[in-house]
Amino acid sequence: MEDKTLEQPTMSLYEYSKQVVANEVPMDPILFNKKMIEVSMDMVEHTYMMLLCHDRRDYTIFHITNADKEIAAKEISETLYNRGKILLVDKQKDGSWEIWIRDSLTDENFAYYLFPYDDGVVEVE
Repeated sequence: MEDKTLEQPTMSLYEYSKQVVANEVPMDPILFNKKMIEVSMDMVEHTYMMLLCHDRRDYTIFHITNADKEIAAKEISETLYNRGKILLVDKQKDGSWEIWIRDSLTDENFAYYLFPYDDGVVEVE
């Protein structure tokens, strides 16, 4: 009979990241604005972008039509601030943006991902 008392439960990368992010303070507004300009430059390259948080079942699609980067930055900023305190905004190797947000009411941290969604929308005319 095997002794399973020494086995440690495994932690997913997401659970580990949530623990690490728990020590983060909300992002400085100047840095946040710079990051939103970077994000918006990616956004205007696409027709559709999705902001996804699987944990919260929060799926938002941005339809970008003739928007310049300032308008896109304003829209994504407002959308993020409506969800809580922004902790981190980092571009990933695959081109998506990982955005950690702390819920203002519960102080729980959530990962959001912003990515091109042009192939996920079927236009019917």
